Amino acid sequence: MEYVALDQPSTIGGACDGWNAIAVQKPGMPATATTNTLCWKLENGGMAVTDKDGKQKTIGPISAWSD
Repeated sequence: MEYVALDQPSTIGGACDGWNAIAVQKPGMPATATTNTLCWKLENGGMAVTDKDGKQKTIGPISAWSD
């Protein structure tokens, strides 16, 4: 699976309110993407990722994501 940070609002709700969506898809296959699992935002100089519950929130360097 690959994770794609999208520049569009998440529709998950919960802890993802006001965050952006993350697409989870088969490598190179955007048609297989689901966007109802994770969300992201910039926080404390890094990229924060979490789920609807906010229990798995992690912050990592933006460089871990590539274009």
